[in-house]
Amino acid sequence: MKAGDKLPTIGDQRKSRQAQLSKYGIGEKLSTPASGPFEKLPPWHPMVDRVASLPCVRNLLQGNYQKMNGLVWANGSIRDNVEQANEGGYQLMGVDPKERVVEAQGVLATIVEAKVLKAIPSPKVSVVLREDHLHAGVRAYHGETGVVVDVSDEVPIIVHEIAHYLEWHLDALWEAVMALREQRHAWADPRGKRIAVEIPAEMEPRIEERGRFAGDYPATTPYCSKVYDFGATELVSMTLEKLATKETTSELVHADPLLALVVLFHLRPNDKDVYALYEEHRRYLPPPPSWGPFGYFGYSSEAVDYARLG
Repeated sequence: MKAGDKLPTIGDQRKSRQAQLSKYGIGEKLSTPASGPFEKLPPWHPMVDRVASLPCVRNLLQGNYQKMNGLVWANGSIRDNVEQANEGGYQLMGVDPKERVVEAQGVLATIVEAKVLKAIPSPKVSVVLREDHLHAGVRAYHGETGVVVDVSDEVPIIVHEIAHYLEWHLDALWEAVMALREQRHAWADPRGKRIAVEIPAEMEPRIEERGRFAGDYPATTPYCSKVYDFGATELVSMTLEKLATKETTSELVHADPLLALVVLFHLRPNDKDVYALYEEHRRYLPPPPSWGPFGYFGYSSEAVDYARLG
């Protein structure tokens, strides 16, 4: 979508997303819209500091990322799903593509609740080597067959692409970030125009793909609200990319704690501290599809189908 084009409604994007889910072989998903609107968080609000004080966030701020080689996903470790995308090629000195992908898995296992990951099959990750050191690498992307990364891509970029994969499997998360994006657009354009504004050229070189929803994304940049015609977003991927290092985690939780809390709430559904903070500030946040007496899915539930409920 280009800047100036008419923005799709959430309903249109749900339909596009469902078609893409079928294409990816994920199947029909339960989808409960997150209703709105909700209030705008004042910049001086104490929640700004309280997100940084959450135990799971403090762990990230200290750089305590796990090293996960074994069972993480429903079908084991991502190590078994990493492949070399091309024959031969120039492999950067000191870089083991498989180990870097496994390191990204450890970062995700630190951010995302174990039960959530274990309900989802591991994505397939293809690593593209280069003909020689003079050739430019490929731009990482998530496609129909999985995640494709360049041999030179650092861990946060790999986390970013796997986060796109997570978003396809987690409906409630998708609904929440869509509601947040819609509300921020409404705040930025009170006249109600549904017209895409422009992503800066340095963030998106392709003119035909510079359309985005209006609104401020102080930590994740305007690219975060990019529009895709197949229902994907950049909100989850840009947030997890930021959470992949302690330095950028600090940037995110201090500049845009609300976005961080929305994503963490859906990736850590049994985290009592995250739930309590979300519950306390519901007036500023997209309502989740179901509120139980013990939180989002219930802290002690062993029977929840996380992959379907989101």
